[in-house]
Amino acid sequence: MKPALTLDQQLALLTSRGLICEDPDDVKRVLYDAGYYRFSGYLRYFQKNPSNGNNDFRPGVKFDDVKRVYLFDDELRRWLFDGICILEVVFRARFAYEMATRMGDPVDYLEAATYRPGESVDNARGDLLRRIEDDIRQSKEPYIHKFTSAGSRVPVWAATEVLSFGTVSKMFELIADFEIVKAVSKSMKLPATKTAGTLQSLSVLRNICAHHGRVWNRAPKVAIPVKNHLMTDPDKSIYHRTPWAWIVVLSELVDSIKGNSDFSTEFFQFLAEYQDLYGGLKQPRLR
Repeated sequence: MKPALTLDQQLALLTSRGLICEDPDDVKRVLYDAGYYRFSGYLRYFQKNPSNGNNDFRPGVKFDDVKRVYLFDDELRRWLFDGICILEVVFRARFAYEMATRMGDPVDYLEAATYRPGESVDNARGDLLRRIEDDIRQSKEPYIHKFTSAGSRVPVWAATEVLSFGTVSKMFELIADFEIVKAVSKSMKLPATKTAGTLQSLSVLRNICAHHGRVWNRAPKVAIPVKNHLMTDPDKSIYHRTPWAWIVVLSELVDSIKGNSDFSTEFFQFLAEYQDLYGGLKQPRLR
């Protein structure tokens, strides 16, 4: 295992690899605040061939160039997370309402029969029910404790407040009553057959943002469906498993929820200031 390096040693390592560090104190401050390991995820996009062990920087690369990308990605995460928070609250509420008003009992979400039967999803259904029970059991919310301490099952409108976004999204994906899916999808102006995939991908993005992960130059593992009218660029590849796909889909969803275009207008104004970094949003590449 490699030994830990002091800030001075980290600075010396970067300069030995050709990174121009005009303000050594600022370099050390950023490395101290961000951590070398996290920051190295951005450094490698300015190196010659890091995947094959060549960690030297391309000629003329300055520390400030990397820092600018790092700060851009931090602000990008804030925009995306703000949008997801708006979407998440609305989705939880609408899904809970449709389940509560269409199911025979508000605790039927705990029953296996509520979710799609079939051999291909039996394990997924069982895993989902365990996840629901675990999320409820681990909740510290007083209103959940009120039900559980009395030996009562938690109604769906309370449960959806404490279940993880991933768990609620999986409930939506496996729900047997397709009328619920159609009602929620219609309210969000999404095709009923694409909503589950949209939520699954945004759930992954939510976790990345919540844990301060890198979004710029990341190829999403779960592709998000993009409506045809949102694919305005002639190069349709920029909408497949890219951060740009997340951006355009989430922006439209938030605008639809809020009933105006304020979110997308301000978001794209921010992005327009960094058009030189669009490559990492539209054509992410591993290095």
